[in-house]
Amino acid sequence: MASEKTYSTWLLICLFLLTILNIQSCGFMKSKISTKQQKPEYQEAVPYSDPAKSPTPCRDQVENLKADLLQKQDQIAALQDTVRFLEKKIVSLEQLIAQKETAPPKKRAIKKVLPESDAHLSAEALYQTSRKYLQNSQYADAASGFSSFLTRFPRHDLADNALYWLAETYYTQEKYKKAIHHFQSLLENYPRGEKVPDALLKAGYAYMALGDNPTAKQYFSRLLKNYPFSPAAQKAQTKLHSFE
Repeated sequence: MASEKTYSTWLLICLFLLTILNIQSCGFMKSKISTKQQKPEYQEAVPYSDPAKSPTPCRDQVENLKADLLQKQDQIAALQDTVRFLEKKIVSLEQLIAQKETAPPKKRAIKKVLPESDAHLSAEALYQTSRKYLQNSQYADAASGFSSFLTRFPRHDLADNALYWLAETYYTQEKYKKAIHHFQSLLENYPRGEKVPDALLKAGYAYMALGDNPTAKQYFSRLLKNYPFSPAAQKAQTKLHSFE
């Protein structure tokens, strides 16, 4: 009986201890849960970034303003160079104008056709140049040009014209004998030339100027016979009537 009581006593003690342990265990769990609920929740860590290196709107604007300022400075320097160049040009022009205003007036040059070498000229160019000499009363140059033409281009279509105008240079200067010589040369060397009627007429005029009317009549009559419808024939007819 004593052993049973002892066993029961120990059993009650064990149950009592177990109960106490359970109570303490529950209290500990509650306090732990309470502690978890009271602890603040930490936010997720954000990676660290250097503010000096991270782009910001203000920093971009500053950099853009710096670039614009450098560009404007370059443009201003270029404009300053241009202004200095123009100022120098203005000064030089003012000096040139001042020199012209103080310089004595130049005499107006008289236009004159000057003789030039005809070795490089074509037939047409040489002929026209010689005609200009004659029109400008540069008889020596005209005679030289027509003579050169006849030497270089004796079979050219303008050869009889050149010989006629060569005679005219002497006729105009009242060098009638030389004129008659060249008119006669035209009649002999270019008997079918277009200047033959005019050569007959001018040869008659030259003989009249020398006082040789009979010979002049022969040239006028020859002109009327061979070229009766030419303009030169009408002038020859008038001269013949003046002899009557």
